[in-house]
Parts: sequence; structure tokens; C-alpha cells
Amino acid sequence: MTDTPRSLNCPNCGAPISFPPGEDSLRCRFCDSSIERSPSDLTADDDAHVIQLNTATFSSASVSGPARRFVLKMRNGQPVMIEVGQPPAQPPARPVDPDYARRVAAASDAAIGRRPRTAAPPAKSSSLGCVLVGLVIVAVIGVIATLMFLADPKAMLLVQQLLAGDVDQALATGGTLGANVLLSGSNLLIPGPDAGPDQAILLSNQYPAGGEKPNEYRLMAVDTATRRLLWQTEPLGPDLYSVRLLYDTDRIYLTSGASLVAVNRADGAIAWTAPLADAIEFNICTDCLQLVAGRLGALSADGTLAVYDAATGDQQWAAVADQASPRGLYLLGGRLAFMDRNAEAAGVLRAFDAVTGQEKMVTPSCTVSEDLDTNVDWTTPLWLAPDGDSLYLAFGYSTVWLQRWDAHSLQADWCVPLSDSLSVSADNLAPVFTPTALYLAAGHQVLAVDLAQGRETTLLADEDNEFSIVAVQDADLVVLARRTRGTTRYALWDVDPTSGDPRWTFDLGDNEPLGPGDIIDEDSPQWLAQPTAAGLRLVRFQSAEDDRSHAILNELLDWQTGASGGQTKTILNLPTIIFDGPNWQAWRGDTLWMVVENKLIAFDTAGNQIVSRWP
Repeated sequence: MTDTPRSLNCPNCGAPISFPPGEDSLRCRFCDSSIERSPSDLTADDDAHVIQLNTATFSSASVSGPARRFVLKMRNGQPVMIEVGQPPAQPPARPVDPDYARRVAAASDAAIGRRPRTAAPPAKSSSLGCVLVGLVIVAVIGVIATLMFLADPKAMLLVQQLLAGDVDQALATGGTLGANVLLSGSNLLIPGPDAGPDQAILLSNQYPAGGEKPNEYRLMAVDTATRRLLWQTEPLGPDLYSVRLLYDTDRIYLTSGASLVAVNRADGAIAWTAPLADAIEFNICTDCLQLVAGRLGALSADGTLAVYDAATGDQQWAAVADQASPRGLYLLGGRLAFMDRNAEAAGVLRAFDAVTGQEKMVTPSCTVSEDLDTNVDWTTPLWLAPDGDSLYLAFGYSTVWLQRWDAHSLQADWCVPLSDSLSVSADNLAPVFTPTALYLAAGHQVLAVDLAQGRETTLLADEDNEFSIVAVQDADLVVLARRTRGTTRYALWDVDPTSGDPRWTFDLGDNEPLGPGDIIDEDSPQWLAQPTAAGLRLVRFQSAEDDRSHAILNELLDWQTGASGGQTKTILNLPTIIFDGPNWQAWRGDTLWMVVENKLIAFDTAGNQIVSRWP
């Protein structure tokens, strides 16, 4: 079937799958469903069992449940999937016999190249026989554990827990051996104990072997230096793909549905759980869980701000917003704050002492004009300066106003109108701070605002391009210009951050910037940029036609000229029919840590090599 699509997803669980070369059948490694390719024509009976597919992406609606059996056929030049029942049974396990331990030991010896063991002489006593049997069992367990470790990083964790006498934890870990582990985009790199190497805290979605049990979300900790799994939690909840993770010296904090969960950093045990008034909608309120002054503040979807003792989980106090579906929870001078709406439908800023819950409320407004309609609302975002001393509000539509507030006193410093020619509303502005200025990419313009006085300068204005800010490094402001006139093309522009005078441009052609979990196209690598003292680091991800040679293209652009120092290519060695870009990334110096195709990978951009991979 040469016309079978290269991109295919399991009709039962939605996982990406591909037929091995020369094979017409496979089993999904996630749910154990079987899928076969058939050259025969579609029959009338087949029509009754066809599952509708999206042929644009060749992915079907995910169906939870036990493993199923499917057949792939073609109809009118299009692929169709037919459900035909349960998959064929796996070969039955061989019966256990009294000689089982000896034969396993012999097979293990052969696998590792050890000389065959000679038969032991007849036992002189029953106690000696017990000792010999015990030694054989210990040897077999050791060999099996070693072989299992090569295939599953959780096996060594199990051995460590047994040696430490943590039988209950070992039993729990043993139940997850062989599970397929998917890594989400909710992860952390945190310092290890006693200033040790970083630890990677990873939110995983695990599918137990055999596909008979439902998937489980667990938090995992990995030592980035030794690439050793340190611990994993018990199952946390049914749907945790995107959550906010916070940490202190003792615990890691996250939400699971309508519960707040604290996990011990030492061993992954659940320290405490506490109920929330409602779940937190992180898709629209990414920072609605905050940690400050030994307190955890959680702003849930119903508008309830609940504050808990981070050590015990005991609720300290709570406040309720007039508006549900909050858009942000902020830290202002040690206070927890959010935007709300009062009885007159005016936007108000409500700030609470994190320890006592004492509230201070202010109504942002400008007195520049008596006719000014401020348009401040409960959806107005707050922009916090990196030093934490000031905050900024942008509001308005026909005219966009920018206002600066002292984050500690909650007193307004200044309020200024921005350029009359702005082509976007305040909600769509993307601020970037330096110690002295605030930069805004506003559609076809880039603005600079002096933080001390609020003076505005238009650095760039071009009706043929839309801009976004890539990086600010000392005397360089790098923006991405997306051409909107004619064919879409991309280029990096380096300009003087004070005057806007151009310095150099770097053509990216039709290569788009990388988005979280983007599918990488073979012909148009997607990229990300990172400013360094040596230059602007440009990292591109490139898919390969052979589905095996997916690669990283790496180069360094000179700050003075924009010239590339040469592009290198590093093969990722991640065979997959659909190459998804990183769904999470973090920089540590010149090293890019990322989750790609369910692997935690560290790429040394200075040395052009992969320096860590887990599992």
C-alpha cells in the first residue's frame, strides 16, 4: 500500500504510530491495540464499521478503553479505518516449574556472556540447600534488575527502595514498570540539595503496560548530572497536562483538579493536600498560583482567592472576587493582588497582605482629560518590572494609555497616552523591560517608553511588517519582522534601542519561530533565539524525510554585524514519523534543556553536542 499516509495516530488512544518497514501490522505501544494494512477492497460489511478520520492530519477521535483491533483500507483514494474487534491474544505465559530459577539464571548468564554454571553437588544438609537456593534467587534478582534497568529507569529506583527497606514504595514503583511515559510541558529545573546539580521535575502521563488500566499523571524527579530517576509520586489526578509548578527548599506545589498538593522534594511523598473552592484555569490564568512569605495563594476559576500555610496546607484566609474567571494573580511588594470590578462596573485593583489577609483597594484612573474613558476592567493585565518595585497598566482602545504605579505604596507615578497610530488594543501589547525602558511591540510599530518619566519614542514603523521583540542585550534590540505585504517572510532586525537606527538584518526566509509542541516541517525549520554575551544564538529544529535524522541546526550571530559564524547540524537520534518540536525548554548558560519526543534532552550550543538524555 504505497499510498498509505506517513502520518498515523492510533484510533484507540491517539498516540502517533508507524508501520515498520516491510510490515503490514503493528501494535500501539501505548494502548496495545493492533492495526493492520489490507490491500483488499472495502466490503459492504466494512462500511458499517468505518471510523471517521481527519485526513488532513490523519488523526482520529481518541477512544479510551481496552485494546482494540483495526484494519486500514483505501476508499476512493482516501484511507479509512475499520474496527474489527479485540486484538489477537498474546502467547500464553509458560507454566512455572520447579526448575524455573535455575533456567532463568542460566539464560541470564548466557545473555551477559558468563560461563555456564556447573551443577552443585548433592546438599549435605537441608540448611545448606536453603542457602544455595537463596544465593541463586539473589543472583537471579540482581541480573533481572540490571537488565530491567537498561529498559526502564524506574527499575533501579525499585532496587534502591528495596535496599532502603521502603517496601510499600517499592511495590508502588513495581506496578509502573513497563509503563509508557509521556512528558508534558509542565516541568522545572531546580537546584539540587546543598547546591548540588540541578534536578528536573517532570510532570508525566503514564500508560500502564497492557493497556488495561487508565493512564496516570505522576510527578518525577531526575538528577541531571547522573541521569538517575530520584523518585516519582503516587498518581495525582486524571487530567494534569498543563499545570503551574512552584517550589521551595522542602516541597514542590501544584494543583490537581480542585485540590492543592504539596510533594516532598526528598522522596516524592505527598506532604499534604488541601481542597480548593474550584479548579484553576491555567489556560487563561497562567500565574493564578503564587508562593510568597511561606504562603500559597490560589485564585480559582470561581474568583476565590484562598491562602494556605505552605508547610502544613492549613487554610489561613480567603477572599472572593465580584468577577469569576480571573485573568491574573500578582505579587506586589509582598502582597497578593488581582484585578476585579466594583458595584459601579469600574475596574479595581485589590491587594492583600499574604500573611494577614488585610486588603487595600485602589481604582486606577488617569486625570489627563476630563473626557477620558479609562477602560480599566477586571481583565486588564498588570505588567511587573523585574525589580518588583513598579507595575504598569495599559488600557484603552481608540487611545491606549500607559500608567505606572509604585508596587509597594500603590500610588500612581504617571499616566501618558501612547502613539495615536497604534494598530492594536492594549490587551495585545507585549512588553519587554530593561532597567531604564519598557519596549512594546504593537503591530506595525515598536515603541520605547522611558520608565522614569513615561516619555515615548517610536523606534520602528512599517506598514509592510508586523513586529515582535526577540531580545534586548545591552546596546542591541532584536525584533522579528514578519512581512505582511505579499508572501510571508521572516527576518531578524537589530536596531539601536534608543534611536531605532538599523544595524543589521538576518533573513529567515519562510522559517517560522518555534511554538510549544509545533510539528516541524521538513522544508522549513522552526527556530528560537537566545541572547548571549558572545552573540545571538539561533537554534533551528529540522525534520527529516527518512523519519530518523531529525536534527538541530545551530549558529551564532555576531552582535556587531549579524553575520553567522557558521551553521552546525546535530542529529537528535529520535526516530518518529511526526517530529514535534520541544513542548518545554529552559536555558542554563549555553545549554538548552528541553523535552522533545518524550525525552529530556540537554543540548550544549557552544559545543554542538547533546550532553544529556533521559530516559
